[in-house]
Amino acid sequence: MKNVKVPETYNDVVGLYLTELRKAKGVTQAAVGRGVGCSQPVIARLENGKTPLTVIGARKFARYFKMSTPYFVQTIEDRAAAAKIRAGVKWQ
Repeated sequence: MKNVKVPETYNDVVGLYLTELRKAKGVTQAAVGRGVGCSQPVIARLENGKTPLTVIGARKFARYFKMSTPYFVQTIEDRAAAAKIRAGVKWQ
């Protein structure tokens, strides 16, 4: 059975979504970093939930993955809400 990470924080939700988008596009963390103007280690920290995504970062990622910023952010919000319900936790 595949090891699936369960999001425990909002940053985890963001990280899992960014990882999913990157893998669906078939690109490396370094390629995403070049596309959004940051380094591969920053992308790794975002994907691992260690660094929070800023508003400016959300806009850059949305543009890189060819979607509107509101759609990108709403997808994260929807996933976070679903994860909170499944886990029965209250995130801040």
